[in-house]
Amino acid sequence: MQKLAWLLLIFMLPVQAILSQNTAESDLYVTAYVDNPTPYVGEQVVYSFNIFNSISLTTNPDYGRPDFEGFWRVEELPPSDAQSGRYSVTSVRTVLFARTVGEQVIQPGRLTFSNNSVVEPEQTLLSNTVTVNARPLPDGAPAGFDGAVGSPFFIEAWFTRSAVMVGDPLTLNVAVEGAGNIELLNPPFIEFPVGWRLYPQPAAIRISTEGGLVSGRKVFSWLILPSEAGEYQVSAVQFHYFDPRLGAYQSLVTEPLRLEVLPSNVQGVVEPLLTTNLPTDDMRLQPKPLTAITRGVNFPLGWWLWLIPPLVTIVATGWQWSRVERARLGRQQASQQALRHARASLAAVTRARDEEAAYRQFVQAVWGYFAEKWGKPLATLTPSDIQLELVQRKVDAELVTRLFRCVQAAEERRYAPGEAGSMRGVLKQTLAALVALDQALEQA
Repeated sequence: MQKLAWLLLIFMLPVQAILSQNTAESDLYVTAYVDNPTPYVGEQVVYSFNIFNSISLTTNPDYGRPDFEGFWRVEELPPSDAQSGRYSVTSVRTVLFARTVGEQVIQPGRLTFSNNSVVEPEQTLLSNTVTVNARPLPDGAPAGFDGAVGSPFFIEAWFTRSAVMVGDPLTLNVAVEGAGNIELLNPPFIEFPVGWRLYPQPAAIRISTEGGLVSGRKVFSWLILPSEAGEYQVSAVQFHYFDPRLGAYQSLVTEPLRLEVLPSNVQGVVEPLLTTNLPTDDMRLQPKPLTAITRGVNFPLGWWLWLIPPLVTIVATGWQWSRVERARLGRQQASQQALRHARASLAAVTRARDEEAAYRQFVQAVWGYFAEKWGKPLATLTPSDIQLELVQRKVDAELVTRLFRCVQAAEERRYAPGEAGSMRGVLKQTLAALVALDQALEQA
């Protein structure tokens, strides 16, 4: 046994020697840098953790990324491989956006080699720290500028319907597309006609990291219930952003949107029903003596056979009622348990392994509550469906907006690492909103 331990120690000595220093002369070392150390606030920065290796490794090391405090983190780009002299170079890249002006220090990244030997501890290589000095945006921002940074952007706006009746729902969509901090874009200001009931919906986001550049499309939506008939025009939607390539602010404007709202009592021409089947004078029923109707009818099996059809109907009706009642009680029980299950799921969010997993757990808890409450498959429910259902059930608009703001806040925390405390606050507010909604749904 002692001999085996010595053999294991001898076998591990090369790895220990390799990891004893992290310099450019080593057979294995790591470095880190950013592609732009002096970005504007909100401008994209790519952090690269580079592994230089000139030997064959028997195990795959684990990469431990820094916390990236002071940055919004989007996601890791696919690793890239290259050759530099005798080294194979693997780069793990992460897209960041500086959140505040001034100097931000990114702590070292880690490359850890796990060791199954009882005689050798875990070995770790640390990269260098990286300093980013974020510049403020220049003066002269146009009125309505809300912090968007990137290039170039495009915008479009549209109603899902060109004409509706009073009280009928429709959706206004505003889509912003381009390269930059898509996740962080705020909804543009829109001046809606007085009296419209508005229900902001969670934004739909599509992100691409093709070519190492973050780009995508974010669609802001409002569910609208017009309250009065008339011809309406929604003023042009404006969007302002700062282009770091040009070092200047840019502005985009859509065309004004028009909507026709018809009175709710407007109806089409209703055709007379069954007019061709009504009896005419020639088709009127002529009375006949009772004897003429019953003549020739006999009852060879006895009069009691006439009782079979109504008995069968009674039994079938009772069985159907019992089945419907059992289903109703099952739905009622599931509805009562929905809030309890949502509470447990939200409590599990803080135990998620990372921000992405926490957000998925959060969404599953919130939307899963409505699926269980209403007895519908979760896969068939969208945020728009849920919002429209709540409106139709006459749930107070403030309660609906309160919940969807919590969902929006959770989505923002998804890209703000190191803010666990604020996420716990979002969870608390979300649970309170669900409790209030549950009470409203029970009373509806």
